[in-house]
Amino acid sequence: MEKKFTHFNEKQDPKIIGLDQEFMATLDRARHMAGVPFIITSGLRSFIDNENAGGVRDSAHITGHAADIRCQNSEQAFKIIHGALAAGIQRIVIGIKLDKNEPSGFRYHNLHLDDSKVLPAPRLAIKIY
Repeated sequence: MEKKFTHFNEKQDPKIIGLDQEFMATLDRARHMAGVPFIITSGLRSFIDNENAGGVRDSAHITGHAADIRCQNSEQAFKIIHGALAAGIQRIVIGIKLDKNEPSGFRYHNLHLDDSKVLPAPRLAIKIY
């Protein structure tokens, strides 16, 4: 029987298909604590899909323990990061794109959240696309 989550379902969020159920439960708690929608742009990836996305060789996406969440501004980023930390997620990558039209010189792209059981934690990083 498919596990049900408060904030995610496979019909509305097909990118959750294949994600680890324990990770999904943590992501669901993080979403609740953040109080903002989590739009998943990438979940489980094959090795080839991961390589094409610019992912690292040992990415948690390959094992279904990672999700990239769309993020559009610093307020939303703060809420998502706060929710993720409160839910116990200890691996976060802030993805930004350089944009000379923005006063800051960049814009938020996504937040990578994962609960890898083999990669070092806690980790906070910034990825420039």
